[in-house]
Amino acid sequence: MEIKLTADWILSLCDEISYQKGKGCLVIYDFGFQLHLIEYTLNSMNVKYECVDAYDESDVECEKPFCFITLENIEDIKESCPELYNKFQKSIQDEIKSNEVYIIKRDIVVEFLDTPKSQSQIHKHLKTEFYKKQDDYNSIKSSIKKHTEWFIDRLLKEDVIRKKSKKYVLK
Repeated sequence: MEIKLTADWILSLCDEISYQKGKGCLVIYDFGFQLHLIEYTLNSMNVKYECVDAYDESDVECEKPFCFITLENIEDIKESCPELYNKFQKSIQDEIKSNEVYIIKRDIVVEFLDTPKSQSQIHKHLKTEFYKKQDDYNSIKSSIKKHTEWFIDRLLKEDVIRKKSKKYVLK
């Protein structure tokens, strides 16, 4: 009996696949055979990539070690790995949609912050003006508060808003 492994199948062994900042990203939690097989496959295909051990023993948040492989150009795998290439394309489309949603939510919050508002007020406003209008509202309603916290943190990091006396205002 003969077993043939394709590059597409081998690269699909990655634990996570995404497209970030213009590059294909593969995450691997197995530093043993799986990682060696994936690197061998990429090298055999002459694909330019960078492999980084992203595990920090001092990071208590990190549950297990992982390796982050960044492909310089996903076009390098298009012919040899059509399934993986399609996953990258889907990830690109998901990222575009995510950015569009972010802009909509940002605009809702910016318009709402005509006066300082608490996180609770922002949460209630986003729930009414955005989340309840989504098709998947019932499946996400239990996590909306966490989404709001994350969203406010992102607005703070991007200098769209600032915190002033336990309330949020426009920058």
